[in-house]
Amino acid sequence: MLIDDGRVAISYEDRGGTIRAIDHVPGDDHPDYVAVCEVTRLSADIVKLHAASGAMSRRHMRLVVRLLLEQGYRLAYIDRAPGRVMPMAERIRGGDWDGWWRLDLAAVRLAPRG
Repeated sequence: MLIDDGRVAISYEDRGGTIRAIDHVPGDDHPDYVAVCEVTRLSADIVKLHAASGAMSRRHMRLVVRLLLEQGYRLAYIDRAPGRVMPMAERIRGGDWDGWWRLDLAAVRLAPRG
């Protein structure tokens, strides 16, 4: 599946839960990508994004939010390497998810673009 906003795109492969960020709208099935992450369903409406690599832009993250909302998710937990950030998510301090990022998908969808 390919989702674009007219300027950038993401691809999603449901079999392995892989999201790849593409810095253009591709014309073929195997385009180069600038970032990648794995998707794991934790429950009916909670997802984990992990094994991230590369630079995920805000434009790409809006497409990821759109994809995850369409898949029925409402919340995402995201693992990032130390010193790396996740656009539109908040850092978790303490508890089992300490150091991870929490992304309220519905809140991002409803927030004005800035």
